[in-house]
Amino acid sequence: MKKNEIALLLVIVGIVGLISYFTVNSIVGGGKPKSVEVEKVEQISSTIDEPNKAVFGSTDAFNPTVKIIIGDQSNQDPF
Repeated sequence: MKKNEIALLLVIVGIVGLISYFTVNSIVGGGKPKSVEVEKVEQISSTIDEPNKAVFGSTDAFNPTVKIIIGDQSNQDPF
């Protein structure tokens, strides 16, 4: 390559670099970070409320710990 071709290549690379820098900077939003207000969180208390008797106090309530078998389970592990 000749010296003038190398110089032209460097000028083109510089111009493309500047264009890409300003394009990315405008998309990403360079500048000062903006402050945002957030709401305060309530402190977690150590007290536990009693569960609702209408849902959890019934003897006819659903028991999720009972294993339900549907169909033939001969090829399944029993546990």
